[in-house]
Amino acid sequence: MTQIYYKWLKPDRTTIYQGIKWPKRVGVWTPDETPKLCASGWHLATHRGIAQHARTNAVLWIAEGRGVQVAAEDKIAFTSARLVSQVGTLTQPIAVRWAAECAQQVLNHYEDRYPDDKRPREAIDAALRWAKNPTETNAAAADAAANAAGTAYAAGTAANAAADAAGTAYHAYAYAAGTAAYAAAYAAGTAYAKEREWQSNRLLELLRAS
Repeated sequence: MTQIYYKWLKPDRTTIYQGIKWPKRVGVWTPDETPKLCASGWHLATHRGIAQHARTNAVLWIAEGRGVQVAAEDKIAFTSARLVSQVGTLTQPIAVRWAAECAQQVLNHYEDRYPDDKRPREAIDAALRWAKNPTETNAAAADAAANAAGTAYAAGTAANAAADAAGTAYHAYAYAAGTAAYAAAYAAGTAYAKEREWQSNRLLELLRAS
């Protein structure tokens, strides 16, 4: 089975971190470079890396690489690469919905220990309401819910995941997905990899449906 790789780029086809320009035309190979992780070559994300490298307002592409390969768990550097097809753009409402759903995935770990504390659940619900109807009123409510849920952080990592998820409605970042994965790891040890897999699959679903 052929391995599928991905690339997050800004709308102008430049990279998120270094601002490196990619070819404007789909299917055009980039110039050859010596691949070295986080230093040189053309970096693509693995399936797991989709979630890890997601950034609001970035465009996700399916991509191919050729030549020498230097791999890590979440990314791989090639001598050359090209874009194949566009998956979708991570808008703020999609990012908020995805982050909240990631936190929702691990909420049971917190509620099993603290069944009477509803702040994390309320924060997630507030974030999901904003994602469905991104108004200033909903943003204020989501931010308030995030602050309330954040007070439960000392009691469990899942609460912080919920707080971050709600906070995305106001602060516009998708950090909660990573926090949710760590919450799963915190609660269930080996659940981290499984949670990351779910996050990437869910993000692809949301982008393709947009």
